[in-house]
Amino acid sequence: MDGWYDAVKWCNARSEKSGLDPAYFIDRNRTTEAVYRTGKLELLASNVNWDANGYRLPTESEWEKAARGGLDGKRFPWGDEATGSDCNFLGSGDAFEGAENATTPVGYYNGNQLPAGPDRANGYGLYDMAGNVWEWCWDWYSDTSFEDPGATLPDTRGLPQAFNGDRVMRSGSWNFAAIDSSVAVRLCPRADREAPIYGLRTARSVGIQNFAFSPPFTLETGGAVPAPFAITSITRTATTVILEWNSEEGELYDVEYSATPERAESWQTVLFQPVAATAPTNSFTDLEIARRNAPVLFYRIVRR
Repeated sequence: MDGWYDAVKWCNARSEKSGLDPAYFIDRNRTTEAVYRTGKLELLASNVNWDANGYRLPTESEWEKAARGGLDGKRFPWGDEATGSDCNFLGSGDAFEGAENATTPVGYYNGNQLPAGPDRANGYGLYDMAGNVWEWCWDWYSDTSFEDPGATLPDTRGLPQAFNGDRVMRSGSWNFAAIDSSVAVRLCPRADREAPIYGLRTARSVGIQNFAFSPPFTLETGGAVPAPFAITSITRTATTVILEWNSEEGELYDVEYSATPERAESWQTVLFQPVAATAPTNSFTDLEIARRNAPVLFYRIVRR
């Protein structure tokens, strides 16, 4: 696998080939002419269109959240121990052990692997988040990364500038020990380093989404209370999120949000007081920074 620079350029190339918006640019203007395609540039977060629908490298925080699959407090995506039936590491005993490039196929640990073992997809359905090849992340590396004030942001994008030429890798690989496949272990090669134990896993930003699939309140629907109302538009700007929804004049509505909408208990109200509808179409402007910068957030409108 090539180095970090080529991984980033590959993400852009895949985006453009797929008809998607590229994420990486050579300057902060992020024009079509400035798409990053050649050279070895030390990109800053301002060189990235984080809202683009194309492919990019995950941030280190995104990678670890994806690797854990919802299982917090454990060394690996499935628990605290790793054997040869769980992932590909040095001495794991899989059928590819001893090859010049001893990577296992994507999704190899699906319940049909050798040595025999259970399906090792994590709680998000992802394979190979432990072992096989080290995976490039967006972030620059530092021993004190997590002491940086930005590390506590809900959507942290790592250090604001490089302290050296190293970028973060995660996952472990086929020629490292099993313990190095732990989801918390970090590797810090130089960004131009190339090796057969390096790889990448791409991510995409899906943005803020409308989770209000139910139709507007009408007498025909029985008027179930509470009932979600149809959001007609969600617009994210540099400073706000603006929601519009169909409403009935004089009625009260709660604006709710969640990052995990499938969990009923995760929904929270944006305001202490409901919004009073004054027209058939109502709107609300959310100024909260953490929600505005969230990579994925769902909104819904609930009538009181």
